[in-house]
Amino acid sequence: MGSPIPLHRYRSFKKTRTHKRAYRITQLAKQLDLPATASGAVPCSARQNNVISFPIQSFVDPDPFQLFFFPNVIAAKRAIAD
Repeated sequence: MGSPIPLHRYRSFKKTRTHKRAYRITQLAKQLDLPATASGAVPCSARQNNVISFPIQSFVDPDPFQLFFFPNVIAAKRAIAD
């Protein structure tokens, strides 16, 4: 563990207790041959049945003249100051 790492070789990170536990649970689930829904995975087709459609409202521009730029720098600074 304390020896230097050779070039172009990398050590993997140490697994935390959480990762070790998740790995053990995954291996146990494979041994028991549990369905995917038992591990928390939900098929996407079940979610598509409960789709709520939201109303669409078009954007109303507050500028009636549809000027998206100021004619000069001073007009822009005055608009900011106002």
